[in-house]
Amino acid sequence: MVVALLILSLLLSGCSSRTEERLLERRQEFASAPLCFTARVSVLSEGAVWEFAGEVSAAGEEGELTLLAPEELREVRVSWGESSRLSYDGAVLVLPSLGTEQSPVSALPLLCRVLQRGYLLRYVQSGGCITAFYGLEDGAELSIGYDEALCPCFAELFVNGERELWMEISDFTVGTEQKNG
Repeated sequence: MVVALLILSLLLSGCSSRTEERLLERRQEFASAPLCFTARVSVLSEGAVWEFAGEVSAAGEEGELTLLAPEELREVRVSWGESSRLSYDGAVLVLPSLGTEQSPVSALPLLCRVLQRGYLLRYVQSGGCITAFYGLEDGAELSIGYDEALCPCFAELFVNGERELWMEISDFTVGTEQKNG
């Protein structure tokens, strides 16, 4: 009986290390190729839910968000990298750096940074899906849900243990690979 338990624990620990290895390999892929995806972001603030959606493209430290919703902000573009810019209908506004504070719009560049070089704290595997938890510099935590192909399908930002932000991710591509649904 003891031998059977030892063998089972060794097999399970091998599965755990293989999952972690797969997550780290995928992070290297994310860091070395452009990322593109669509995100729907929901934020609970003072009892109200604030939502927006956009298409994200990122490569290294540079990226751009093109808003799709709400309708009145459709086609507004926010760029990040060496300088941050907000542009709409030909007008461009260079935005100042906001430090390390998280905001709904900064959540998407944060997601890209974590996908490319995040510090994995732990993960939970359920069926073919994995939820990975990453530590952030300000003590907050970002959890990212991955599907069977290890493409992100959701993310949540936790501050002081409370969920502050939820992102639904679709149409995710790395470099030239096919999009997920």
